[in-house]
Amino acid sequence: MFWKKFRREPAPLTARLAWWYAGSSLAVLFVMTGFLYFTLVRDFNQQNDRYLDGKLRVLQTLLRESGDTDATLKWEVDEDLSEDPSVRIFSRVLSESGRTLFETDGMSREIPAPLFAGGPEIESPSGKTFRIMSGTALSRSGHTRYRIELAIDTRYESDLLARYRSEIWATLIAGLLISIFIGNRIARRGLQPLSEMAAAVQGIRSSTLNERIKLSDPPAELDSLARDFNQTLDRLEEAFSRLSRFSSDIAHELRTPINNIRGQMEVALARVRTPAEYTDLTESCLEDCERLSRLIDSLLFLARAENPETEIRREPLDVAGELKRLAEFYEPAASERGIQLETSVPETCRAAVDRALFQRAVGNLIENSLRYTPRGGRVQIEADGDARGVALCVSDSGIGIPEEHLGRVFDRFYRVDPARAATGAQAGLGLAIVQTIARLHGGDATIQSTVGQGTSVRLSFR
Repeated sequence: MFWKKFRREPAPLTARLAWWYAGSSLAVLFVMTGFLYFTLVRDFNQQNDRYLDGKLRVLQTLLRESGDTDATLKWEVDEDLSEDPSVRIFSRVLSESGRTLFETDGMSREIPAPLFAGGPEIESPSGKTFRIMSGTALSRSGHTRYRIELAIDTRYESDLLARYRSEIWATLIAGLLISIFIGNRIARRGLQPLSEMAAAVQGIRSSTLNERIKLSDPPAELDSLARDFNQTLDRLEEAFSRLSRFSSDIAHELRTPINNIRGQMEVALARVRTPAEYTDLTESCLEDCERLSRLIDSLLFLARAENPETEIRREPLDVAGELKRLAEFYEPAASERGIQLETSVPETCRAAVDRALFQRAVGNLIENSLRYTPRGGRVQIEADGDARGVALCVSDSGIGIPEEHLGRVFDRFYRVDPARAATGAQAGLGLAIVQTIARLHGGDATIQSTVGQGTSVRLSFR
């Protein structure tokens, strides 16, 4: 049970990097030392083969020039030119019938003639290793054929290679240990910025969203990660701040009508009232209840709209006809305020939108324009459509909005001038609802305004 639990625990990244570094270093060392070892073996074999080949050529020349009666031939066979006394060179000359004519002393004991059937390396009965070479030679007359057998003792090279292999293994083991140590140091040093980042992230709470990750000389990858995480914290801080303001605004908006209702009820209960007074108090309470109802409906709409699964009921809509009907609906209010309400929409303008939401968005914009446009002003409704959707604009010649407020007018409960807000209005939710409706249709809402000249809100529906 403990072993299974231990196996499920992931290895630290530092250990993984250290082992990968050690493994790759060991592989490189193994390949390099193996290459040097086999190069040394090849050089030894080539050196021995060159010497044996030279010896063979000398013996062939002597046999061709003087035959098997020359004393020089016997001296050449007995001669050992090796500088190391532990290494011997053996030579043997046989007749065509296989009879031994000349051979180095002890060669028959160390290397019997049948062993020359193998090669190029053989092992003698005594356990020694020899590098061998054989060839033939003809006398000057060409009637006599000789066989030459040569062997060189490779015990010296074998001992040297054995020591070299031991040193190679020692080097590999030492290299592995050193690579693990160095790899661990490198991994810890390389992951130090990541540890700093983790420590900084662990210290961030809802009350410290203003803190940011600061790394000293970070690598490019972690620097990019830190910037992305800081940008995420910026968005979280902004969202948390907006949520805090939103909660505060909701409490404020709900408290006012509730306090009004409570105060009116307390006044009504303070003494006996006439039926007319009770009627006035009831009407006042009803107005506050209606305001609460509109506020709750708006909040519920915004909450539902933020749900990713929210779907809208699109239907083909005659945009020109719908805007004209909206203009006719608001015409009495515009005439009462002395404001000219105009529409400019092509008759062929059509779109697939949710009709109720379309009416609500445009209606909110017209109400805002009428509310903040002085007598004698003008409200213009324009629209145009194409294959991608429809775009409309509601502009007025009203009081305008200061530039510093334009970036927040679509925020919920935001008012440019709270003291001027009407109690029966949308409580700062009108433009937020407009933008939400546009985004539900795949579009967006933008605003342009100049103080004293008017405001223009553009909507797009896709």
